[in-house]
Amino acid sequence: MGGVYQLFTEAKETYHKHLVNIITLSFKALTIMKHSKATLKLNINVRKANDLAINNIECLQKIDYSADWSNFPNSLKIICFLERLVPSSSQMEAEEEAKLIKMIQQCFLKQGIKFRDIRKNITLNINSQH
Repeated sequence: MGGVYQLFTEAKETYHKHLVNIITLSFKALTIMKHSKATLKLNINVRKANDLAINNIECLQKIDYSADWSNFPNSLKIICFLERLVPSSSQMEAEEEAKLIKMIQQCFLKQGIKFRDIRKNITLNINSQH
């Protein structure tokens, strides 16, 4: 009788563990689905802001970005590739850089993306052409 009881108890515990795993996986799947809709919306807004910036800022060639969507927009890292037609120096002047960053920031603001300090999120790469 003890052997049957022990088998029944083990089967019950195994069933319980599997049931808990199934419930946990189902919850994670629902969380991921909900999370992916939010990240999709954020990603679309970032892409719209990128397109707006590229279309409105003449020297801006392209923008690459990466983000940890759970810490958005603080984790958004933006790399701007710029074209400088007449290089006055190898470095961009601070005044030019500040103006350009402000213009890019305005494009993100139009899409509802606000940064605490965009200078921490943006990198400017200049390609000089003679």
